[in-house]
Amino acid sequence: MKVAVTGATGFVGAHTTAALLAAGHEVRALVRDRSRLTRTVGALGVDLTETVVGPMTDAGAVAELLDGCDAVVHAAAVVSLDRRHAASMAAQNPRGTALVAGGAAERGLDPIVCVSSTSAVYRPDAGPLRSDMPVADLHDGYSASKAASEREARRLQAEGAPVVITYPGGILGPAAGTALGEASTGVAKFLSLRSIPTRGGALSIVDVRDLAATHAALVEPGLGPRRVMVGGHLVTMTELSRLLEELTGRRCPVVPVPPAALRLSGALADALRRIVPVPGPLTAEGMGILTRWPGTDDDVEAIAGVRLRPVDETLADSLRSWVDTGLLDRRALGRLAS
Repeated sequence: MKVAVTGATGFVGAHTTAALLAAGHEVRALVRDRSRLTRTVGALGVDLTETVVGPMTDAGAVAELLDGCDAVVHAAAVVSLDRRHAASMAAQNPRGTALVAGGAAERGLDPIVCVSSTSAVYRPDAGPLRSDMPVADLHDGYSASKAASEREARRLQAEGAPVVITYPGGILGPAAGTALGEASTGVAKFLSLRSIPTRGGALSIVDVRDLAATHAALVEPGLGPRRVMVGGHLVTMTELSRLLEELTGRRCPVVPVPPAALRLSGALADALRRIVPVPGPLTAEGMGILTRWPGTDDDVEAIAGVRLRPVDETLADSLRSWVDTGLLDRRALGRLAS
């Protein structure tokens, strides 16, 4: 099949493009900057020659991308936990989904794979997140923009369009050249500081290669609308500390900071960002998710036939890759360096 891909120069999109080509599909990619292809998809050993230049919010560029294709994987998104980018995400992410998925439905593409996020259905007190949950009632930041995009994708599903929605959790794994995910930056920061911020927190970790394999497996026509939870392995902060120490041989203890204090710190950091730049993952949204994360009830193996690799393998490959990209100092690898 000929598959249109958005976000091909991003972390998820680059790996998905490589997985689609490995599965025998042709790919046409929508990119904002062709020069980034060499630094991202090219670093995975992929030679992608058919491209359309433009953002996902440009109706003309999206039309050029979709014309003549059989299916689409919409992986593009503005991703940030920094509230300074909230307006940009709110404007771009839902419009991108409307143009790409809506345009694909009008042209009869099948399937229309939309990469959503576990944050689109996130509820801290509802137990493990499932693909059949309603869209979360969110009003700010990245999660709100993904919830708005999710509503658009589900509207198309309700109309019978063959939209397939995936819900990844915290995505780690080898970088696609210079492309890394937000979760990579956060976990790398823990290792650089040699400490985990709280016992009262958790995250779900999915390997980007498994997510990419899922997207490639879902590119099969005639199966109608579907939703696939691919949150990954639930890892508490105590377990993350143990895994990092076992892999590197270096101490990475859990600091007994109360979850409420972390959430307050995130809110204060957000307020300070209105005045001066404050780098790092300390945000109200990020700390709220970290300290109230319920995990996921995955159905990816049942629906897509993809079995997720062990989390320690994902972490080991991620750490080595972060050193190669300069995100981590080689000393942080400890015994992994050899």
